[in-house]
Amino acid sequence: MKKVRFLLPIPFLFIFVFLVFPHCQLFEKQSHLEHTKPIRQFSSVSSCSPHQKGAVVVMYHRFDGLYPSTSVTKELLTRHIHFFRSEGFNIVPLSHVVNTIKRGQSFHGKTLAITVDDAYRSTYEVAHSFFVKYKIPYTVFVNTEGIDRGLRDYMNWDQLRYIARSGLANLEAHGHVHAHMIRDMNPAQREKDIQTSVLRIYEETGYLPKYFAYPYGETHQQFMQELKNYHWNIGGQSFHFQAAFSTQSGPAGCFSSLFALPRFALNMNYGQVTNLFRIKMNSRPFPVKNFSPGDLAFCSSVRQKKFSLTSYGGVSLNGLNCFDTNGGNMIKKISSTQVEIFLKNPLMNPNSKDVRHRINCTLPDGSGQFFWLGKEFTILGC
Repeated sequence: MKKVRFLLPIPFLFIFVFLVFPHCQLFEKQSHLEHTKPIRQFSSVSSCSPHQKGAVVVMYHRFDGLYPSTSVTKELLTRHIHFFRSEGFNIVPLSHVVNTIKRGQSFHGKTLAITVDDAYRSTYEVAHSFFVKYKIPYTVFVNTEGIDRGLRDYMNWDQLRYIARSGLANLEAHGHVHAHMIRDMNPAQREKDIQTSVLRIYEETGYLPKYFAYPYGETHQQFMQELKNYHWNIGGQSFHFQAAFSTQSGPAGCFSSLFALPRFALNMNYGQVTNLFRIKMNSRPFPVKNFSPGDLAFCSSVRQKKFSLTSYGGVSLNGLNCFDTNGGNMIKKISSTQVEIFLKNPLMNPNSKDVRHRINCTLPDGSGQFFWLGKEFTILGC
């Protein structure tokens, strides 16, 4: 076998040494996944308390006002920033939120982190100047295929490098093709897509992402476990994700899963500065001990109609209200700290084209604020 190596033609050796080998060194997947090193999904419950404060993480997409469900206008963004500043919010980098939850600690005062999904051009053209003016840190979850293809609505790599150099914008992973990952991809396809997005960000900016945002917010227990188990070597650096963000609503705190951290979506439909907006921004993490079913996706044949909720720390559920996207619900109390939620209609409505459904629950905390719990479920065609 050794003799064959010397008989290879010189052009082939040139191509391998100078083109193929460096790329292999840049992105070398480890030979096995570290299943023997579990990553903690929840912060330590022993250090949790219903009295601990949480952090609100908000999610923007576009700043051009074109699509009411995914964009805000420049004027509405101005009102948001004025609200955050006048209400005394401490706007922090996303890493501060993740690290505080990892340590099981309480947040101080009103804590807020800003995220922007997809890397649309209006982030560069509209929002960035506001964030620079008020020295507001923010995170962009980058959909890399749109940038590589040069799509008109997306930033280009020069613009992404520019906002990152400001020291305010962090670039994180959002997948490459922005796919419905648990509906249209198998585990190998998911890993390849996410690897590609991480590598493209690293190649273009030199920054190695550490957080992931699920496209469309769609995830389940298997996908979360896969994400935890990704261990790669990129550019000589050991890589794994430290946390992941969903589109479930609610504030983040010590009860939150590190790989399904919640965010409030801000857009023209659900971002007007009303009393409900004020309630959301001042809400507290729901002290939930158990929520059943535990997975965030299930087959359409299940026709899920019943859910159960148990509170933590003896918190009374008197005053609990829950709502769902199918138009209302009924709550039957079992005890002061446990309830069963019965929907009027099954969550898996086979006649509905909407494959994502939400249940939001609020509970007065006795001080004028509300505990807030949001669950988003994805219906799979199985």
